[in-house]
Amino acid sequence: NFVLRSRVDEKHVNKLLVTWVGPYVVTEAHSRHFVVRDLVTGKSRDVHASRLKFFADSDLEVTGELLQHVTSQGVVLDVDKIKQHRWNAQRKDYELYVTWHGLEDIEDSWEPFAAMARDVRVLIDTYVITAEDTQLAEHWTRLSRPQSGGS
Repeated sequence: NFVLRSRVDEKHVNKLLVTWVGPYVVTEAHSRHFVVRDLVTGKSRDVHASRLKFFADSDLEVTGELLQHVTSQGVVLDVDKIKQHRWNAQRKDYELYVTWHGLEDIEDSWEPFAAMARDVRVLIDTYVITAEDTQLAEHWTRLSRPQSGGS
């Protein structure tokens, strides 16, 4: 199958400006992403399924605008890695700067720590250890404790 891949050119507030490039050939299919190979360079890359569309001549080099960031569209993404963290005083919670598998670096985003803790506990465990931040570790310990249920 031949596909076009969206390349993010700019990021403005909550909008991504993309250009459709390709065509690429799909070489592997996974649950949430595909591996595609560039027909000119032969280079392969992982691309999230939401960033692909089937190739048609009229689609080549057409620019489009994604109205909301992919995380607010109900698309399920896999975390590639956690890059950094910061304290959000309003939420009284940390935020994690996350890289998403199959998306481009410009699409990295700040995500609430508590929400991520429910989805990627092992990844957070590893990150907290390597971050060497005592306050972050204490926060993680508090969140990780089983909640006691009263009767």
